[in-house]
Amino acid sequence: MGDFIRPEPVAAGVVRLSLLSRVALLGEPTNTYIMATLLGGIVVDPASHSPEAIEAVEGILQEVGGLAGILVTHGHADHWEGVVPLWERYGGWVAVHPRLVGRIPDIPEAAYRPLREGDLLAGWTVLETPGHTRDHIVLWRKSDGVMLVGDVVAGIGTTVISPPEGDMAAYLETLHRLKALRPRALLPGHGPPISDAVTALEALIQHRLEREQAVLAALDDVPRSVRELVPRVYTDVPEERWGLAEHSLLAHLIKLEAEGRALRHPLGWTASRLSRPN
Repeated sequence: MGDFIRPEPVAAGVVRLSLLSRVALLGEPTNTYIMATLLGGIVVDPASHSPEAIEAVEGILQEVGGLAGILVTHGHADHWEGVVPLWERYGGWVAVHPRLVGRIPDIPEAAYRPLREGDLLAGWTVLETPGHTRDHIVLWRKSDGVMLVGDVVAGIGTTVISPPEGDMAAYLETLHRLKALRPRALLPGHGPPISDAVTALEALIQHRLEREQAVLAALDDVPRSVRELVPRVYTDVPEERWGLAEHSLLAHLIKLEAEGRALRHPLGWTASRLSRPN
């Protein structure tokens, strides 16, 4: 399919391109969104710097009056790899969470537009949504219930939570917060749009809590490393993905440790008295 698939309208004034980034996890495509505004298009998460991908983005920009600016939902490179060629050609601003200011190579600090909780951008409200990363933001358009969620939610499968940037407790808080807003549709960073948004968020919360219970069930009095625990916990995941599963498993263990339900030792992890049945 080359470096992109055909542009797809996914919400009022929003077009999706699914681009192949050379740094994407497992080689899966990353969604780049172009949002039409009165001042031109806002490119969200330009995922690839390949000439073919940039040409595809520019084709849509020509239809919406050029480039108004660029927005990056978080600091993983498959969401900003195309920022530099677009900025070098068009200039303008690069909107990011304050933690991401100065971290995209070759973008001068003066070009950054820090976005904070509650800021408004072309009819979208900015939400600070830590968990997948500390610098993650989500865009919420209350008028029609559309939420652009970056990597907080995946259109297929689940998101990897990788400490120290990833925090499972913060991630679950973010999921509960987004669910409470009762969105109608989710536009994820990977995979197709999600139309039954609240149900999807409820299912994702339930999945994480069930995985947490599986972690607790795998712990006993024998210290075990994260690698040793993965086959006990991720029985439903193919072995070739166990390396990725280690990251989220560690995030679960750190959360349980903070709650006093797991203990960390030099040789691994055990259950705590709080997690054992009486």
